[in-house]
Amino acid sequence: MGRSRAVLLDEQNARFDEVARMRIWELITKERFWRTILITESNTDVLEALGDRVSILSHGELQCADSTAFVKQMYGKGYRLVNLEGQNVESVSNFLRQYMPPIEVASEIGNKIGYVLDEKHCERFNEIFKEFENNTNILHLNNFTLRRMNFYYIYVKMGFLNPALEKRGPLIDVLNGKLIYLEENYNLRFLEIKSRVKGVKLIFQQFYANFVLHCRFLMYYKTVFLKSCYLHQS
Repeated sequence: MGRSRAVLLDEQNARFDEVARMRIWELITKERFWRTILITESNTDVLEALGDRVSILSHGELQCADSTAFVKQMYGKGYRLVNLEGQNVESVSNFLRQYMPPIEVASEIGNKIGYVLDEKHCERFNEIFKEFENNTNILHLNNFTLRRMNFYYIYVKMGFLNPALEKRGPLIDVLNGKLIYLEENYNLRFLEIKSRVKGVKLIFQQFYANFVLHCRFLMYYKTVFLKSCYLHQS
């Protein structure tokens, strides 16, 4: 990294084993306070471990950008409960409604059904799971897991809401709300592109950006600026 003020890393964890990845993470954590580090990464674990601010792109368009805490609070509220079911989905849903009345099936893929549980009901989770264990035969449950919503679900949600054109066929069920939880969709804040800069205005904007970049570079490296002035005078 040297004395670089800005560093761009593209898939820096690719083709490394776990030990090498941890060393890279330690290096980034150590150097992050002295420079700006921009990381492009498809592994959501990196976002949670290293990211101060997160931006998510889907099909070439920016979907959200803010601090990691805000993005998780805005787009990943609650917990995700996944059940391996037999043939009694309605019974499981009715059972959960006794404790959380507004709950609905959020996804149903193969033999897995998923629910999104609101955080305000977390105090009753122990009671719910004990009843699950006591009624596995009645509810036809083979197994169930509870996970806190993380960046992986947010990342997948953003991709499903903005699929590539060639993938629209397989994602019809997703767009119809059968494979993702849609109760938060109305709260999503997307960035819409109203107009694009073209022609002379685009050329001027690029020139201005390069001018500002060089000015800031000279401000950081005053010795270079003084040497350049001396050379011009001589």
